[in-house]
Amino acid sequence: MLLGELNKILALIHDNEELFIKKLADMSGEQSNKDVVAANKTLAKYKKRIDEIGKLFTHLFEEHALGKMPDDRYDEMSASYNEELEKLKSDSAELQEFVDEREQKKSDITQFIDLVRKYESIPELTPEVVHDLVEKIVVHEATKRYKRRYQQVEIHFRFNVVSVSATVDTRNYTNEASQEYEKAEVQA
Repeated sequence: MLLGELNKILALIHDNEELFIKKLADMSGEQSNKDVVAANKTLAKYKKRIDEIGKLFTHLFEEHALGKMPDDRYDEMSASYNEELEKLKSDSAELQEFVDEREQKKSDITQFIDLVRKYESIPELTPEVVHDLVEKIVVHEATKRYKRRYQQVEIHFRFNVVSVSATVDTRNYTNEASQEYEKAEVQA
């Protein structure tokens, strides 16, 4: 199963790398770079406004210290600026996290593609191939339906770029394995 899925992904990437990258981008909810560009522009605006508020605070404090501004007005404006500053900092942190996630995802896709380029096809599984391309394999508990045993298997590829999930009829694998074992005994 693993070998088949690896070869399917290799074939998909080698046949049309651009389409594969586009599908991955669509699956992760990206709208190309438009969202990242818009987020970066908004971050720049927020940074500029944060700097302006810093200057306004300095001016506000100086006016208050010189006695040119009443205490109640100072308290009101100070609270207003503080509130705006906290909101800007919070929103900036969220946007920066969004940008970082998108850039990381883009980097992960690039790294995965670079790894896949090493292989034209995989005739047999080796520890090197599994280590290079597979992050983890999750085998779920078997379930029985209609006197058959099924097992859910998930293959998570490196960099969390792609994952494949399949339900396997373990009876078929058990029968194939036992038949091959019997053949091996007969040949020996």
